[in-house]
Amino acid sequence: MRLSFKTKALLLFCPIIIVISIAYTLAAIRGEQNILREEIVKRGEILAAVAAKSAELPFLTENPEIVNSAASSLCEIKNVPFVTFFTPEFDIIAHVGMAVGQKPPADISSREPVFIREHAGYFEFYGPVFSMRSERDIDIFEEANQSRLVKDHIGWVRIGLSKKVMLETTRKIILNGVLFAGLLIAAAFLLVNVLLNVALKPLNALFSAVKDLQEGEYPEVPRIDTAGEIGQLAAEFNKMSQAIRDRELRLMASRKKISELFERVEHALFRLDINFRIMEGNRKLEEMCDLGGDFLGLLAEDVRDNVRNVAIAGTLSGIETVISDRGHNQHIIMLSLYPEYGADGVISGFDGHFVDITEKKKMEDALHQTQRLESLGLLAGGVAHDFNNILTVILGYCEVCMMGQPEDHPLGPRIKVITDAARRASNLTRQLLAFSRKQVMEMRIFNLNNLIQNMTKMLGRLIGENVEIRLNLREVAGNIKADPGQVEQIIMNLAVNARDAMPDGGSLLIETDTFEFDKEYCRTHAEVLPGTYVMLGVTDTGHGLSPGIKEKIFDPFFTTKAKGEGTGLGLSTVYGIMKQLKGHIYVYSELGCGTTFKIYFPETKAAADGMDAPPGVDLPRGTETVLVVDDEASIPDIVFEVLTPLGYSVMKASCGEDAVEICKNSGGKIDLLLTDVIMPGMSCRAFAETLREMHPRIKVLFMSGYTDDIIARQGVLEPNVSFLNKPLIPSLLAQKIREILDRE
Repeated sequence: MRLSFKTKALLLFCPIIIVISIAYTLAAIRGEQNILREEIVKRGEILAAVAAKSAELPFLTENPEIVNSAASSLCEIKNVPFVTFFTPEFDIIAHVGMAVGQKPPADISSREPVFIREHAGYFEFYGPVFSMRSERDIDIFEEANQSRLVKDHIGWVRIGLSKKVMLETTRKIILNGVLFAGLLIAAAFLLVNVLLNVALKPLNALFSAVKDLQEGEYPEVPRIDTAGEIGQLAAEFNKMSQAIRDRELRLMASRKKISELFERVEHALFRLDINFRIMEGNRKLEEMCDLGGDFLGLLAEDVRDNVRNVAIAGTLSGIETVISDRGHNQHIIMLSLYPEYGADGVISGFDGHFVDITEKKKMEDALHQTQRLESLGLLAGGVAHDFNNILTVILGYCEVCMMGQPEDHPLGPRIKVITDAARRASNLTRQLLAFSRKQVMEMRIFNLNNLIQNMTKMLGRLIGENVEIRLNLREVAGNIKADPGQVEQIIMNLAVNARDAMPDGGSLLIETDTFEFDKEYCRTHAEVLPGTYVMLGVTDTGHGLSPGIKEKIFDPFFTTKAKGEGTGLGLSTVYGIMKQLKGHIYVYSELGCGTTFKIYFPETKAAADGMDAPPGVDLPRGTETVLVVDDEASIPDIVFEVLTPLGYSVMKASCGEDAVEICKNSGGKIDLLLTDVIMPGMSCRAFAETLREMHPRIKVLFMSGYTDDIIARQGVLEPNVSFLNKPLIPSLLAQKIREILDRE
């Protein structure tokens, strides 16, 4: 049992006060007893002397009655319990009072006036009784003083004096001592209590404040008007309480921030017991798993033992595995586990976290596919560039050979076969250029709904009567900026693929809508920029695509069609065109459930353009001078063969430096410069500007097999720049040259 300081102080003071009281009482008793003893002794001596004197006559008369009477008279004195008269030999002559022994003291002597002996309850005083006589007999007529007196010892008188007064006084002293001690203790208790209350009041306040502090409160001790240690202690306690409160508040704020961070972090944080059961976790974990469940049971079965063994052996850091959530959906995670050790050094549990990298893995796969397609696009663009030069020579000489010849010429059918084959090869190179995003695009602003409606009849003839075409064109779909011919090519490629996926007929749905891609969506789709897009959706009810095929559908020359039925460039072309337009294409398909392609064009708020009429087919003539510049020698030659019969003067150069020299020596007779875009040495733009300085009225027509250059960067031609795609078709070349020369 714990005692308070006040109780301890009182328990300490009480024994001290009792000891003091006892000592004081004993001293008082001793002092009073000495005084009373002295008084009793004096009184006894006097009484013994008086009794001895008064007993002389009775002794001399030897009359017992007189002796008894004298003894009785003496016994009547207060506190005289007995009186005894003895002969000199201590034979009792008379005794009055209480019975006592009669044995005389061994050392008593008649020479002493009074002999004293003390007993338990009384004192004995022995006084010798003497008689006075003359040394000789005297005559009656003789004066008494004339003879010397002699003392004769004739007996003893014994007087007892009671100690009752002394005992009563002792009892009174003891009682007074007890009362004094009680009063002293009471006074001391009150005094100590008052003093302790005054002295302990600030300490009690401090004690109460400490208890409140232990219970989590932040008390402040009232101001104590003391300049000593207690006042300083109270002041320091208040400072300490304030410091603890401030520190606790900072700690609570820090814990709150850590808790909020713990809950908000996108990583799953958790703690496991030794049996790998989930003890606690943050919000991210609770979204996927139940607390109290078996964590290893959520992992793929083939990695559970490995995870358990590695975690017990030491830290498991950054292992990639698969976990199932509450809905049994699988997620790819990056898992780390750290053993937690108890005081005995034995593993008591595990701390861990994992990161859901499912979307990251999808993005990586998409990036790898994009990089692969980019590499294939670069290859396709390079092949198309060189192939276009070859096709230009083939098509050009085919038309040159037939110029001025009758329609029934024997070589006409053979040349037509060559021309048709070259044109198909030209279409193939155009598809390669579209896939590689190197094709020059005639950009226009138009409404996608109008273009689809204008294509409806053509699509019906293209896909056949056993496929129903349904349109769901939303009026909110806005305008887009693209090459209308390429958008038509996209729709036709998707429609043809849909037809081939429905050999027994079905339904083809073409729909449009407007979508807004926000930053949150773009955060998980790195290839998409935030903004408004016009969606083109093409859905068929065909056999659908397997996951393996769906991953390869945009690869060039990959096709599921039989040999000879397709080149595998249809969807590759669509992919290339959309990337060139900064758009996006997604495919959704399952076996037996059909396929949906969703294509997103960036929306433009500009007004739609009008459509140009197609050029005529007649070959216009002219008398102007044309300078042809190309590092491929066959190109200037074929241009010369095409334009010379039409009345033009043609000059040829193989590079920009040669063209400048020719222009210097021409005397200003060059009307049009026809130049390839990419050539060694001086760039086409550089020598074109040089020629313009020499001949300000000269006109320029650029041509190229692909256009990764200053004129068609990002697939868009600069304004007022004339351009012609290779391979060069003689009729189109003649029309384009005439159009430019006639332009003001």
